Amino acid sequence: MIHIAQTVDRTFLVSSSLARAREALCDPKQQAQQLTDLSRLETIEHDAYRFVFKPTKVGSFEFNPAYAARYEHTEDGCRWSPVAGEDSMRSSGSIRLRSQADGRVEVTYHEEIDCNLDVGRVVGAILAPIARELLRQSIVSYLERSRHALEQS
Repeated sequence: MIHIAQTVDRTFLVSSSLARAREALCDPKQQAQQLTDLSRLETIEHDAYRFVFKPTKVGSFEFNPAYAARYEHTEDGCRWSPVAGEDSMRSSGSIRLRSQADGRVEVTYHEEIDCNLDVGRVVGAILAPIARELLRQSIVSYLERSRHALEQS
């Protein structure tokens, strides 16, 4: 078993109202629309959700990504933290939204995601950098799709 962790921090401007940005980025049901590799979103409780993604295959290794998170709205955005369970991943993070003088919204996004892969050390040494990069690419792509969708709405 190997442990993989990835942190992504991004700040960007979006042409959107603050209310619309909050709805699109801090509501898991809205987030799900921009997660192209999401298989299903399950409501665990009123503020907790389970994200189940399509299997990812690297060589002969297949990974079934899923995590559960509890969302909390804050004065300037939201944050989420892992919900204990048997999922293959854990995610925590925050989104801070600030109105700008020019009418745009500054989005500051922070996510820490980690997972345990059930592989040996040798295979893990090969897979770890690939898996970290896949996690980073997935988050960055999600943010780009979300930014684009916000600017189109």
